[in-house]
Amino acid sequence: MLQSWPTICVLFAAPLAWQDEFDRQYAVETLDFETERDLLRMCLQMAQRAINLRFNFCTTPQFLEEVTKGCKVMYLSGHGNPG
Repeated sequence: MLQSWPTICVLFAAPLAWQDEFDRQYAVETLDFETERDLLRMCLQMAQRAINLRFNFCTTPQFLEEVTKGCKVMYLSGHGNPG
């Protein structure tokens, strides 16, 4: 019988800009996705837990796909509004 491990879906949001109340746009600093991914893997290895990790960029279709696949735990990584 095949073991079904729990899955954590990791979605990264990477907007290119944000807009203030005066409609001025500003560039957004890129997140360090690779380091975050490595840290998540390391933490799960240290916890000695058998868990599948799926990584992707956060878009509405991707979010809906993960939910449809039955993902029970979703980790969202992204920027907040500076204000």
